[in-house]
Order: sequence, then C-alpha cells, then structure tokens
Amino acid sequence: MSLTIGSGPFGERPAGSFNISIDASDELLYFEENPRRIQAIFAKRPVVDSVRVKLLHESGCLPVYYFPEEDVDRDLLESSARSESSPLKGTARFWSLRAGDRFARDAAWSWSEPLLAGHIALDWDAMDEWFAEDDQLFGHPRDPYSRIDIHKSSRHVRVMRDGV
Repeated sequence: MSLTIGSGPFGERPAGSFNISIDASDELLYFEENPRRIQAIFAKRPVVDSVRVKLLHESGCLPVYYFPEEDVDRDLLESSARSESSPLKGTARFWSLRAGDRFARDAAWSWSEPLLAGHIALDWDAMDEWFAEDDQLFGHPRDPYSRIDIHKSSRHVRVMRDGV
C-alpha cells in the first residue's frame, strides 16, 4: 500500500473512508521530511549525500526523494533545455548529469511550486547506486506508511521518550 496509489487513502480506490469529502481523483501532493541519510551515486561520484531529505507523495505516483539544492553536487549538473509545466507543481527545470565520460540526460529536476521550491529530485534509474544510511536500496523509495525499514547506520543513534 502507498498513500497515493491503489487502495491507499489518497489513491484511486481508497480502502477506507474519511469524515470529510475527498475526491481521490484530485491531484494531491504531500511533502514530508524523511529522517534517513540518503545518498545517490553516479559514475562512482556522490551526487547527493543528505540528512535533510524530503519525500514527495503525489497522486498516482511512487514516492520520490527531494534534496535541498545545497546538498546536491552542482559540479555534476549541466543545464538542460528541457522544461515541463504542471498545474499542480508549476514549472520544472531540468539538469543532465556528467561525471567523467558518463552522461545522464535530464536526470535531475526541480519545480517552481512553493511547496517544492529549493529542492532537487534525481531520476532513480539514472543513478548507479542509492543508499539509506549504510544499506544499498533497490527499486524505488519506500512509502514509510506501508512498511518499516531498519537500516544499518554509522551515524550516532539516540533513543528518547518524553525527553528522557
């Protein structure tokens, strides 16, 4: 299950009901913080290594990681002529990735919508490797509402309850 796909609460066939009227066919964006360190590698170069990751849930789409612009290695990005517009997300600006002799066309983008502004997404399949904490990821970003993933981490972990 995913928030915005299939029988998820905001999918095309919600399994449950809300106490207010929500048309699941309406386009919906839900942008939230993701507490994990996420890395993306291209041509053995880290394109991003961030602990300030956000996850975009969009109607009918799998979740997508978005990173603060300053966490993305801009030296690997080349402006692209491609652009897109969306009534929900505004205008998209695209970049291609280049590292050594490797090139990935239109592999990064950002949107003008204020909710998403200042963040860059990366094409999952254009990257060679993805990591959550110290574990390699496969497939696509997981919806945190449908599964619990526990990852090995070299970061310091602190467990608190009620401030203790």
